[in-house]
Amino acid sequence: MTDEDPARRYEVLRQAARAVLEASAAAADAAPPYPAHQRNLEALARVLEGAGPQRAEVREIQDPDMHMLSRRDYERGMPNGAPYSFGAEAESIRRSMALDDAAEHPVRHWPQEYPTLTELKAMTVATLLQELAARLRATGDAGGARLAEVALELAEDLLTPTFAGAQRPGAAR
Repeated sequence: MTDEDPARRYEVLRQAARAVLEASAAAADAAPPYPAHQRNLEALARVLEGAGPQRAEVREIQDPDMHMLSRRDYERGMPNGAPYSFGAEAESIRRSMALDDAAEHPVRHWPQEYPTLTELKAMTVATLLQELAARLRATGDAGGARLAEVALELAEDLLTPTFAGAQRPGAAR
């Protein structure tokens, strides 16, 4: 396409834009698009009709195989925040855990001032963390793999003092 004149290239681009609008309209019957996508599609239709350029909403794509669905990064200056990667979450958790390990813990009276986590609850949470780790690894994202390591370390910390942890191979008896 590099040898063609600009008018021909723009016509090919217009045809592609029309095809996107037609495919989106056909797909909207099955599942309506997200409002932000709908606004962008409407802006594209106005441009194709000759209404002049419109500002489409700018937002990074949030990929559930690479980004946290429960957090956004508001430090990057994007409206509504930017996607927060698994790798960034893994680093944040590791920093928090290092600070927690290094902090002096206040003297408390056992067991009244310590929260109780029963063995059953610890094993349940550890199982959920192991499932999370398996799902994060399945994404193939390097950040997901790092976050999976953190989840497995936390699961190990929860399981070790339980009777289930004592029965695992290699556990100290």
